[in-house]
Amino acid sequence: MYSNRSMSNITLAILDAATKPKMAFHVKLTWINTQPDFQRDFEAWDEERKARFIESMLEKRSMNPIWTVNNPKENSEDVLDGMHRIRTACDFYNNEFKLNSKYLFEKYKKYNNKTFDELDNDCKCNIQNYNFIINKLDSSYRYDKQKLWTMYKILNKSSSTLNEYEFNKVLYSPFFQIISEYKDSYNKFLKKQDKRGTIEEELISCIVLSSELPEKSWSSINSLKDAYLKNTIGESEEKVTNFLETNTNDIRHRLDLICKIINRLI
Repeated sequence: MYSNRSMSNITLAILDAATKPKMAFHVKLTWINTQPDFQRDFEAWDEERKARFIESMLEKRSMNPIWTVNNPKENSEDVLDGMHRIRTACDFYNNEFKLNSKYLFEKYKKYNNKTFDELDNDCKCNIQNYNFIINKLDSSYRYDKQKLWTMYKILNKSSSTLNEYEFNKVLYSPFFQIISEYKDSYNKFLKKQDKRGTIEEELISCIVLSSELPEKSWSSINSLKDAYLKNTIGESEEKVTNFLETNTNDIRHRLDLICKIINRLI
């Protein structure tokens, strides 16, 4: 399963440069795209997870590899797994947040409310020279959504951090992209926190409920959504593409109507 890959080790200082397209180009690095179209929207970790992650880097603890997929079209490596680790490490390296000593070992308590630049030189050296292992999958994973989805499932099968929306985004990203275009209009009335696909899931529920419901009893909206994705849209890249080719206008019509109702309610 892992044969079509290469592996490299890079320090945080180089990784940070590689995640910035213009800088990566000027220093002749391959751009590492932390937000490809199949990736879930970035939600920053809370203070505890950030602090404990930076502490791991200070302690030189090893961590799971970062997984990327070669994207020849963009001349990039698209991050499949490890987005939060990369973004958190780079954000701290660029002084974009401060440490909360409440979650640190006693020896690091002195760094409460400190940025990277405010650490002592040894600690800064540990951070900027921390080694990330990058497992690089070839471009076949970029062009075969079924293959990509399978790999994503393998990497996250024992994790409880992904909700259904985040897990399904790899395979159903073209459908979810249409949904996301309407979420701001939809949320004007509900005013829910836009977090981890909450609004998109609401919109999908509306689409499902506006479609023909099964004659047999059903247990929940979630079960209907799951059946809609698997049975109506399909469980392969080809089926998703075929569905959207013939049903995109209908989906947009339903979403337009939903947003008109929302505006009327407002």
